[in-house]
Formats: sequence, structure tokens, C-alpha cells
Amino acid sequence: MKMNRGGAEQKRKTRSDKKVAVAPNISDNYRVWIHRLARRLEIPEGEVGAKLVVAALDDEKCIEFFRAYFRRSYRIHDHHIMYPLFNPANIYDYLDMNTDRHGRFKLKFSKTIAERLTEFQIALGISFFAHGVKALLEYALTEPRIVQTVAPGVDFSEYRKTLPPGNINPNPNVWSIFK
Repeated sequence: MKMNRGGAEQKRKTRSDKKVAVAPNISDNYRVWIHRLARRLEIPEGEVGAKLVVAALDDEKCIEFFRAYFRRSYRIHDHHIMYPLFNPANIYDYLDMNTDRHGRFKLKFSKTIAERLTEFQIALGISFFAHGVKALLEYALTEPRIVQTVAPGVDFSEYRKTLPPGNINPNPNVWSIFK
């Protein structure tokens, strides 16, 4: 609350273009892929993650994949609604929530994208906004066509390679992000 000259309290205005923050838990392997893409594109990791999620949300094959998990109808466009199957699968069977090495990955979305993500979350029938974002982010990182839309010209096989935990930095004299 802000005090006015006359002593009356006024509520502060919020920006019309304020972004919505979300921090899904993702595994360290996915974080490494996002870091490599960010270095290749020379933009922050959060922007790469947000672009991947939006690209997945706009991809028709992605939405068709998640239709097996929908519990409610989902509006893709103004005139296109996707209805759930009769016996939907549990989305938590797809999401790997019990990984040992994972951490929060902070993303920011505009209000319009956040509303679309909320509709997607409701269609999945999950109560956490971050879980819907996590599902889209993990799907986007495993699909070469979505990675190519975000980072054209990137060799996808290069980013699918993950180092085993014991061989992260074999030479101790070389600088690494894993130290």
C-alpha cells in the first residue's frame, strides 16, 4: 500500500506486461542440454527454456501426444478443441518425479502464454502449474523438430549425449561448469 498526500491508502498498479514466474523441477541431464543450447544461441538459459515450452505448446504433435493424458477438454485454437480419451493415462507415469539429481529451473512467461499453460495444466488434471510446464519442457527436449524450431541448425545428436557421472571432468586442469 502506498500513502497518498491526504493520508488515504492506494493500491499500487501492476504492470500490464508483467511476466509470470514458474520453477519446475528438472533433472540435471535436461539442465545440461538447456545450458548447451543457451551457449550455442548466446541467450540466457531461462529464455531457451521458455522458447522450448512455447514451441512445444504450439506443436500439434506434442498436444496429440499429451491427449492420452488429458482428463478435460483442451482448446488449441478458437475453433479447435481436443477432447480426452475415455480412459486417460496418469501424467505422473510420464513425468519422472523421483530422479535423484534434479533442481528448480526458473522460467518466466507472458500473461497470455501463462493462460495457455494454465489451460494445458487443467486439461491434464494436475494441480501444480510447474508440473505442466515440466511435461512440456521434457517433451520439447526429446523431440528434434522442436529443438530445431528453437535452435535452427543444431545437431540434435550432439545434445542427446550425456556424460556418465564419473567422467564429467577427467582432466582437473580444465575449467568446467560441473566443478
